[in-house]
Amino acid sequence: MSTNPFYEGGTQPPELHYNLRVGFGPRLGAFIIDVLASILFALALIFPLKSFGVGNNEAITAMIDSIGTLYETMGISTDILVPLSEWMGAWMLATVIANISYSLIEGLTGASPGKRVLRLVIVRPDGTPAPLSSLLGRWAIKNINAITSFIALAPGLGFVDSIGGFLGFVVFIGFFFMLSEKRQALHDIIAHTVVHHRISD
Repeated sequence: MSTNPFYEGGTQPPELHYNLRVGFGPRLGAFIIDVLASILFALALIFPLKSFGVGNNEAITAMIDSIGTLYETMGISTDILVPLSEWMGAWMLATVIANISYSLIEGLTGASPGKRVLRLVIVRPDGTPAPLSSLLGRWAIKNINAITSFIALAPGLGFVDSIGGFLGFVVFIGFFFMLSEKRQALHDIIAHTVVHHRISD
C-alpha cells in the first residue's frame, strides 16, 4: 500500500498518465524550493549542534589546518580561520542531517514540500501508487552523496565520501535524462517511478 498522501486514483487511461508526466522545469522549481527550505532547516540546527560541541572531529581540524597552510603560503592572514574552525564542523554536520532528514519526506510520502507546493507527485510509470520500497529506493539513489557524506563522518570511513562524490556526480548527470521524451531522471528509471501533475484539486 502506498504511503503517498497525494495519490488520487489510478483509473485514468494510460495515455493520460503519460501526458501527466512532469519534465525538467517544474521539477527544477520544486528542487529550488526544497533547497531553500533545507538550508533554513540546516541553519536552525547549527546552534544546538555547536552548543553541544557536535561536529568537531579530526577531519574538520585537518581541513582547517590545510586551509591555514595555504593562507600562510599566500601571505593571507589566518585570523578568519578562528571562527571558521569553531563553526565549520557544526555547519557541515547540520547540512548533512538537514539534507537527509528533509529529503526523507519525499522518500516516505512520495512528495517533497517543494513538490507539494507545485502540485507534483511520485507514482509508478502507469500512474498507480508507488510502493514505499520504490520511494525509498528512489530516495537513496537520488541522495547517495548526502548518505555517503554522513557515513564518512564515522572514524576510518572518510574514503566513503570520495565514492559518494563520484556516485553523486553520476546521479547529477542523470537529472538531465528528464529532458527526454519519457521525462524520467536516472533515479526514476532505476526505481521505476515518474513524477506526475496532481490530477484533481
